[in-house]
Amino acid sequence: MPALKLYVESTETDHSESETLAKVFRSEVRLRLESRRRAVSTIQEYDRTVRVWSEFWDRQGGEPMLDAISEDQLDLFSLSLRERGLSERTVNKHCGYLQVVLDLCGPRRAGMTGLGRRLGHLESVPRFERLIEKSAQRTRVATVAEMGRMIECCTVAQNPTRQAGLKWQAALRLFAWAGVRRHDLFVNLKLSHWIREARCPVAEVQVEWPWGWLSFIPQKTAGRKPEPLVIPLPRELSIDLAQIVRPTSGDPPLLGFAGGNVQWRREFARIQTAAGISSLYTFKDLRKTANAHWQHAVGIGTGAMFLGHSARGVNAQHYTESVILMVKAAQQREGESR
Repeated sequence: MPALKLYVESTETDHSESETLAKVFRSEVRLRLESRRRAVSTIQEYDRTVRVWSEFWDRQGGEPMLDAISEDQLDLFSLSLRERGLSERTVNKHCGYLQVVLDLCGPRRAGMTGLGRRLGHLESVPRFERLIEKSAQRTRVATVAEMGRMIECCTVAQNPTRQAGLKWQAALRLFAWAGVRRHDLFVNLKLSHWIREARCPVAEVQVEWPWGWLSFIPQKTAGRKPEPLVIPLPRELSIDLAQIVRPTSGDPPLLGFAGGNVQWRREFARIQTAAGISSLYTFKDLRKTANAHWQHAVGIGTGAMFLGHSARGVNAQHYTESVILMVKAAQQREGESR
């Protein structure tokens, strides 16, 4: 009696069992991003790009299998983004995220990538053709007077629906003081990051500041600098934070903004228009503004400490010195004499 043959070897690739780019991203690549402590906002950008890729191919009749993706298909996707009115820079950004996924899926023999060893799903990796980008607009610095007018005009804000003016006033004060990145300020900062006690939250640093502190790990640098960035807060900002009404349970957002980038930009534009700003500033401009104002008011290098560019951590030799220098700089900006 012949034996039952349970397995028949096939030399053909069974595309029905192959994975799509979106599936491989969710099951393997996203885990790599998280294990290497990429910023939450960066992972969200990858998620968004992969979703846009899948939605495009759904309109074409279905997403191609990973091992069937060609450079012609990549060019078609790139063209579809341009037809939506996206800039060359934004298209290259989307395509760059997909290229990282494709590179990671490449042959194991090709060696390591920025996310570790290649997964071996592809024998060869198709490549996007980058678009030629227009010269990026240089960041600008808002004057002290302009920042003052913007803070005064926060009363015109309509979003969030509750305490919009107060929350935007606190946001602009924090932008101007510490140049906090947009995603950190609107999303990542929690109530627990606000330290109201005068004593510095770093036990090794023997210094006090009457208006409290902000202590948090910026998402963008969490992988390289896992220690908290500790910032002494200005008096007006501490007063604003104390007046914001928040949920009484859990760890609510520090400022309590809802929505996303579009709503934030729209409200910021509304405030600037009311303040008579003809050429509108971006949130990135405010980060540069904070750095420039520290350098002008106190000295070169001061802004780097408040913006989180300098080294930090209990084991950093000059951590204590940096925090003390920040307090002295804050005293100078606040008109304190101690």
